[in-house]
Amino acid sequence: RIIEKRLGKLTLDEVKLDFETYCKTTIQNQALGYLMREKGFESKQSNGKTVYPGYALSKASGNEVLR
Repeated sequence: RIIEKRLGKLTLDEVKLDFETYCKTTIQNQALGYLMREKGFESKQSNGKTVYPGYALSKASGNEVLR
């Protein structure tokens, strides 16, 4: 559901909302950050928020997994 997108800027909050909606469960920011790092996503800080530059959420629905 996460795709590479030049000039994209994906925040941890967006990933968390998508994850919780898709999985129908809650997750703490720290745990989600560890999962993202384990999968190879490099984060940066921007105004106190965790940002993943070069990525975006796809418009995919259902069980489509793009990464």
